[in-house]
Amino acid sequence: MEQSEQHIDAGKPRGLLKRCLWIALGLLVAILLLPLTLYIPWVQNVVARWACEQASEATGMTIEIERILIKWPLDVSVDGLRVIEASGDTLVAADNLTSSVAPLPLLHLDVELDSTRLTRARVRYLSSDSSLKVRADVNHLGLNSGGVSIHDNKIKVDEATLVGGDVSVDYYAHLAEPDSVHEPPTPWFIEARRLNLADVRYKMTMMPEIETLTAQLSSMTVTDGVVDVGRQVVKVATAHADSLVVDYKYPTAAEQERYAAAHPPVPDPYAVETAPWRVEVDSVRVTRSAATYAVTGSTPAQGFDSDHITVNDINIAVDNLYNEGIATSL
Repeated sequence: MEQSEQHIDAGKPRGLLKRCLWIALGLLVAILLLPLTLYIPWVQNVVARWACEQASEATGMTIEIERILIKWPLDVSVDGLRVIEASGDTLVAADNLTSSVAPLPLLHLDVELDSTRLTRARVRYLSSDSSLKVRADVNHLGLNSGGVSIHDNKIKVDEATLVGGDVSVDYYAHLAEPDSVHEPPTPWFIEARRLNLADVRYKMTMMPEIETLTAQLSSMTVTDGVVDVGRQVVKVATAHADSLVVDYKYPTAAEQERYAAAHPPVPDPYAVETAPWRVEVDSVRVTRSAATYAVTGSTPAQGFDSDHITVNDINIAVDNLYNEGIATSL
């Protein structure tokens, strides 16, 4: 009888140890499988809502996502993205953003994209002093491949295509408030092998010099472009614009003086003089285009009228274009 009890007592530690091992193994499997739960749609949306709440609290803005879908290994599709400022104005909105991201480079703070598609995006920006207002609407933006290296500030784009875009910029110098803090821009280095633009419209107002400047572009292709923010240099191999229509309207000298008197610019005691950017383009081609440079509301007079100049059927070929400040050479 004593031997039987000893046998049972000796077996209890072994059974307890076995159960602990099974529990530990179960916990380990659960931990290993936890990342895989992010591929379950309802888990993805729960995590997305939590991330939006955390981002909203950190930025003071409201960040919303209607739906998110993640497929193996890291193909992400986001529907109904909205970023709303504290004032209630929508800063960014997009119907859909789809991107295929390489997961391993993220460990080194590198973002490598196999493909990205942005559909029906809208951006609305108003500076804190209301001197700058920017509106942008994009129907479709596609990126075939590219990457962002955060630790050394580099962006590389293989090919990007924008179809259907409306951009407007309004600047009011008299509303600009002096900024005592002048931080140098982040020295980004951006490379793009090929950029394609189609059906793009641009509008700008900058009184008193520019009442309205509009440009309508049917198509444009840029190859081998580089933007070096640190050195303030832009280099492009080729730039070809087709069916470009530009309309520049400016107020009369008397109207400019009246506007300047009624809206005097605020002097900036903290202004820092910076060197001009340098632009170099190996080959520029503009075909089947037109341009107008005129006083607002004027009608062309007989013969040459310096207040209203219109040129049609523009076809220009320029090689070795160089510009830096007021210095230009061809």
